[in-house]
Amino acid sequence: MDDILKTFIDQFSGAVNIVNSNKEISIFNKKFCEYFQLSVDELKGKKVFDIFPECEEEYSPITYALESGKPISNYKYFNRGKYKFGYVCCNIPTILNDGQYGVVSLGFKSNKSLGLMTCQTKKEYVLETIKKRFIDSDTLMVSVVDKEGKILNINSIALKQFNLKKNEVLGKSMTKVLHNKLGKNIKPLELNVMKEKEMIHTQKLFEFEKKKKYFDMIALPIIVEQEVIGAICLSIDNTEKMRLNKYLERSEKIKNAGEMAFRIIHEIRNPLQLVKASAQLGKNTIENKEINLSKLEQYYHKIDQGIEEVMNVLDEVLKLSKMEKPNLKVVKMNDLLTEVKDLIAYYCVENNIRLKVNIEQELKGLNLELDPKLIKEAILNVIQNAIEQLEVCRVQKMQSNEIDAGQADVCCKGCQCEITIRSWINQRNLYITINNNGPVISREIRETLFDVFTSTKGQNGTGLGLSIVHHIIHHLHHGKVWFNSNFEEGTTFYFELPLQKKESAQLYSSLIDTGLYYKRDKQINCMT
Repeated sequence: MDDILKTFIDQFSGAVNIVNSNKEISIFNKKFCEYFQLSVDELKGKKVFDIFPECEEEYSPITYALESGKPISNYKYFNRGKYKFGYVCCNIPTILNDGQYGVVSLGFKSNKSLGLMTCQTKKEYVLETIKKRFIDSDTLMVSVVDKEGKILNINSIALKQFNLKKNEVLGKSMTKVLHNKLGKNIKPLELNVMKEKEMIHTQKLFEFEKKKKYFDMIALPIIVEQEVIGAICLSIDNTEKMRLNKYLERSEKIKNAGEMAFRIIHEIRNPLQLVKASAQLGKNTIENKEINLSKLEQYYHKIDQGIEEVMNVLDEVLKLSKMEKPNLKVVKMNDLLTEVKDLIAYYCVENNIRLKVNIEQELKGLNLELDPKLIKEAILNVIQNAIEQLEVCRVQKMQSNEIDAGQADVCCKGCQCEITIRSWINQRNLYITINNNGPVISREIRETLFDVFTSTKGQNGTGLGLSIVHHIIHHLHHGKVWFNSNFEEGTTFYFELPLQKKESAQLYSSLIDTGLYYKRDKQINCMT
């Protein structure tokens, strides 16, 4: 969850409850318990629609926010005997600390019953409540505008930050206020979110009164009954934080450069010592006139082996250093994954490994802008690791006589060696998983698995492969990569790649129409 949203939730004076992707209430505050006269035990971990069946799960704003990824506000009148009141609520989709998607619901109790009122009256009342009661914050700048972009309310933190007076800005266009203050035309974030009907989190640099200031900002549209009626913007001055971050980044780069140099030297020193020792032994053999072609061949082989190890390390380091900008192209994901399958099928047959590939039907219509060469490299890197781990495990079992040479297709757990590739989408992301049923990843290296020179192969690897994978997915494609490793399921690597907005919207619509939509909770449950 974004820090700015966390801060707003912590300081929110009304009721807060957070629902996870399973539609269970995971977090709530004291005010929420007071409003609904429910105890902690009655709420914690319970399905929200089991507690509030009158909210109609299929049509609930929480369901809409969870499945569409868009914020939505609403009014609901509760009449359940022990409590009768109206409730104005703003539902904000977010990513929770455990990696699941969820919805933050922020609400205020009202004694008004709008059940018999028109939709227009409800919209006006929701906007009025948000305008009056959502702006309280000790550290955040908060402003609320109507659908025309006119300022309905703004808190004292924002007024002080921009040196404004409340009576001078209320009812005025946010565009004009910013223009008068900054001296140039700037489209307010609130207008963008009302147009897109989506929440936007961004960082902006404003320059005024001869000072540069960095702001972290979240804006979300206020949508009631499918109509945009306004927007709310939360901002925090991050100028000092940005300055410190830049200083820390410079320090970290110097530190990382030194560490990288040290580790490269360490990785190269061992094979170079082998080369030097072999060359010296070969020289001694010739000087002593003990010409033994078999021994000389052995020395030359070790020299060649040592040089190859050095070259492998240098090639990987060079590859990592050159990956600064991806060569983006629009790619049919089904074709890319099919090509990967065809590339590895031969190697799996050669190594007696069963290959299972499950590419969901909806990927046939999915185009993504990415670097196909780099994405294939990342996937193949993980698969190559899986093949090698299965082979190492099998050799160890054969050497210990736990399996015999006739069981070439048996993994360390006594079952068929297997690699499984799966791919699916939701309305925001593409997911690719690569599972092998071989040995688990050692706990000693799990924390640093994606760090430079951490290897799953011990002395036999350069320790750069998974660093390159992480760099390709995380830095060059703004995605995520993680893994889960246990004895029962083996090791699974997860890739998450974001869909573009246009493609995401079209795809989500088509999936709903065809019934192929996959709920998030069915897919995202293994993050470590």
